[in-house]
Amino acid sequence: MGVCSCLVKNIAFLVGFNDVSNFVATFKKIEGMTPKVYRQSYQHQSGRLPSEG
Repeated sequence: MGVCSCLVKNIAFLVGFNDVSNFVATFKKIEGMTPKVYRQSYQHQSGRLPSEG
């Protein structure tokens, strides 16, 4: 999630979720934050944009 500029909906479908809201809820339950916040946190910590690898 942090190193990819992919859309959350595409990631959700790639990992087997048919509903993005279920993916977001599951992600939040496991990681303690939404995919959006996770990505922002990664960008802030690494100083990079996800598309920069």
